Amino acid sequence: MTLIIDAQGNLLTRNADIVARWKQYLSNLLNQPGTANVRVLDEISQEELISKFEIPPTVEDVELAIDHTANNKAPRPTEVLKVGGPALPRELQDLLLSGIWQTERYHLQEAMW
Repeated sequence: MTLIIDAQGNLLTRNADIVARWKQYLSNLLNQPGTANVRVLDEISQEELISKFEIPPTVEDVELAIDHTANNKAPRPTEVLKVGGPALPRELQDLLLSGIWQTERYHLQEAMW
C-alpha cells in the first residue's frame, strides 16, 4: 500500500486521493513563474547550435552511435543494432538522410519494431 502526506500533513491512503495529491504537487512544481531574463535569452546567438545540425550524419557517425550504446543496458532494438553487421550503419544513414533529415519528421508508427 502506498501512503503519502497531503499539503496540510494529513496521511492519504485512498488511491484517488494519492493521485490527486501527485497531480497537485506536480502542477505546483512545474507551473512556477519564469525567472529568465527574456532580453538576455534573445541576445544568445542560435547560429552555432543550428550550424551543427546542418551537416547530415555520416556512416561513421552512425557507427559511433551504435558503438556507444551500452551492452545489455539498452532496449532490445538497440541490441539488435549492435549485431546488425557492417551494412546496417549504411542502411540507417540512408534512412536518416532520405526520411528524417530531409523532412525533419519522424513517424513512430512506421518505425515500430
